[in-house]
Amino acid sequence: MGTRSRIIIKRKNKDDLYFWAHYDGYYSYMGNKLCENLKLLLENYNINEIINNIYLIHDNYLSCNDFSPYDLDYIIMNKDNNYLNNCDDFIYIYTIDFENKYIKGVEVGESRIKLSFNDILNGYIFTDCESDLE
Repeated sequence: MGTRSRIIIKRKNKDDLYFWAHYDGYYSYMGNKLCENLKLLLENYNINEIINNIYLIHDNYLSCNDFSPYDLDYIIMNKDNNYLNNCDDFIYIYTIDFENKYIKGVEVGESRIKLSFNDILNGYIFTDCESDLE
């Protein structure tokens, strides 16, 4: 058994990219690792370069291939990959929006946490924050 999650990378005027992860979808693992790897990406690349690369990633439906948060840099900066995963078996949803500069985590029906890229660059991770759902 694993706590499954969906990772979405938003793209304006183009299909979003969807990834599926089988294990450890919790804020304390997948959420925090996404924040840590997003911080590295933002520190090492210009935001416009990141956005341009995201738009060059090919849309292809894949089977339920497992995603690792360590893949974030590779997926975005190696735009010849094909990622659009339509698996619908998940408990957590993580959305990364480079245009609006935020990452949001949702435990379906339970909690929602949103961090700005400034929060990420200042070292915040999901477990540092409270849900804005009551």
